Amino acid sequence: MKITKLKIKGYKGLDVNFEHHSDIITFIGLNGSGKSNVLEAICYIFREIYSDTESDYIEIAKKIPFKFELSFSSDSGGCVNITNISDQTMSLVGQIIDHTKYSASDDSFLFPQKLVAVYSGEEKRLWTKFFKSSFDEYIKQLSTETRLKPQRMIFLSRKHWDISLLTLLISELQDAKDFVRNVLKIMNVNKVEFKFNHQRYKSWKENSTHAFIKNIDFKSEYSLDEIKDKLAHYIEVDIFSHFYNALLSEMIASITITFNDELTLNDLSEGEKKLLLLKAAFEFVAQEDSLFLLDEPDSHIHLNNKPHIINIISQYKHNRQFILTTHSPTLTQCIKDLDNSSQNRIYALDSGKNVDSIRAKAIEYLAGDFWNAQQQTAFLSTKKDVILLVEGKHDKSHILNAWKHYRDDYPDLDFDIFVMGCADNITHLITGLRVSDNQDENKKYIGIFDNDESGRNNHNKSNVKYSENIKASKKGFVTIIYPVPNNFPNKKDFTVENLLPLQKYEESYKEVINTHNFTMQKIDDTLADIQKRVKGMLADKSNSFSKSDFVEFKKLFDIVNEIADLNNSTPIGVHIDVVKSLEPQSNSNIQNSLIIPANNQLNIFADYGPRGHPRNRYDAIFDKTDKSVLYNGEKYSSANQAMVFIRKEANNGASIGGVQAGVFWKYLNEDGAPRPLSDFLK
Repeated sequence: MKITKLKIKGYKGLDVNFEHHSDIITFIGLNGSGKSNVLEAICYIFREIYSDTESDYIEIAKKIPFKFELSFSSDSGGCVNITNISDQTMSLVGQIIDHTKYSASDDSFLFPQKLVAVYSGEEKRLWTKFFKSSFDEYIKQLSTETRLKPQRMIFLSRKHWDISLLTLLISELQDAKDFVRNVLKIMNVNKVEFKFNHQRYKSWKENSTHAFIKNIDFKSEYSLDEIKDKLAHYIEVDIFSHFYNALLSEMIASITITFNDELTLNDLSEGEKKLLLLKAAFEFVAQEDSLFLLDEPDSHIHLNNKPHIINIISQYKHNRQFILTTHSPTLTQCIKDLDNSSQNRIYALDSGKNVDSIRAKAIEYLAGDFWNAQQQTAFLSTKKDVILLVEGKHDKSHILNAWKHYRDDYPDLDFDIFVMGCADNITHLITGLRVSDNQDENKKYIGIFDNDESGRNNHNKSNVKYSENIKASKKGFVTIIYPVPNNFPNKKDFTVENLLPLQKYEESYKEVINTHNFTMQKIDDTLADIQKRVKGMLADKSNSFSKSDFVEFKKLFDIVNEIADLNNSTPIGVHIDVVKSLEPQSNSNIQNSLIIPANNQLNIFADYGPRGHPRNRYDAIFDKTDKSVLYNGEKYSSANQAMVFIRKEANNGASIGGVQAGVFWKYLNEDGAPRPLSDFLK
């Protein structure tokens, strides 16, 4: 039996719904997205089903304190549905059964034979909440019963690495031997040592596990051949089961395996130990019609070993089902590559809910060539209203490092940054999002280009250049080029690194030159390698730069802040023709009052007042009748000097901006009433 439909609503904020016909189901999402909660909810449902063998399914479903629907299908065509959402709590397609009388004791052919959770991390929540109680009952069986009931819920963790390895070493299966030699690189086994707790089981009832342990507990050290001989009449499944029971009940305190002359399990990597646990679980713990829950099985596994997980799973998927969570793009891609039904395998979660499938497919179509599934999910899940799209990872590093120093200067601004890989990808994504009907209209997508040939070309063809296409900008799609650094000689052909002090670049450059290996390299390759190393070193070091080192980034943050506020205000900076008609500011009183423009990426603004934005409130009005600016009730100069800074608190018909929001006009009608900015700019 395999789960084909699952609805969960109300468990720890979950509201998920999916249908599929896959052997492998994968949940991806950021931390806190609800992935692990899905596994918990599944455990909750099965714990109630497996533990109550007397009640009918109506009563079992009522005990579960959240809404759910669970459907299964079998290879023979049967289908089971159990739910507490509708009145039909239990139904069976293909057979007619009165669900009010149908109890869990009759369900051996309906539900998974076993539910196995495999988790190698330190988190014990799943174990404590859903497995420990059944294990405690089973321990009582081991000490008092002669016949043991099979466990249907099994939890495997790092505690079971030893018995997993031992069973794999004992196994005569060729696949197990290949795994031990090729994956774990174990060439020979020197000895197997047991520490038995004889007093623990001295007075226990004789049962199959007791007999198994008594068969080997008369000495503590064995060669691998000796332990194989002692257990020759047991099959591998029973060997693992008895060792598992003995370890669980503390009949065995520890097992130590020495291999490759002097190595033990502790010498294997975390990834190798997780792989052996998975291999043993799938091979020995539960066989046909079992459900495996794997919580981030790839964590701490080296990138090159992640495909081994899917290779192992794929060997068993025809008669088992796997539900797993992961952060790994590599693992996600391996799952997608298994066969053509990959679209049914992977479900993205955000705040406990399915990510909208239409939006997800749109992003996959637009960004699938340069973003993996995890990056796509992160993009879809962002809660920030401003999204910066940058060319490379160093752009992101420098912007974030600068933002640490300037964040407090922009209390109304926050953003996420996504690396696109190149300038072409920025234009591609923004163009695709613009024509899409399912994007969040409250978000601002800002593409930031280097001022080089590729950046300028893509900026020009984006059709959403800021300061030229205010209509597109207001709809949320904008592209800009990094503002020109002060005293930069050419005013073009620069990248994000040029926003940093030249001294910092020189320091990194000299350090790279002094440590670079120039042997056996072409000149072009050497130059490219040096440039790559310098950029990487500069990105690493900028994490410790001071605020003064990032002063040029303030221009960038001013522009981003102005764009973020577009729907609330109309900055004069986007109306270049109006700005060009102005004459330089000369009124010293206005200069002293810090009434200044915000859009200082335009050279035309250099003469208009001091640089930087005050965090005071300024509310100026242009009186069309006598062509004067009213500031705090006083007239200031002429209409040509009506460049003012207005904070969000300004109202009464004014164009309203945010903190450091930009340049605004506000003037009076003939009757003295304020007129909106939009009228003046027509």
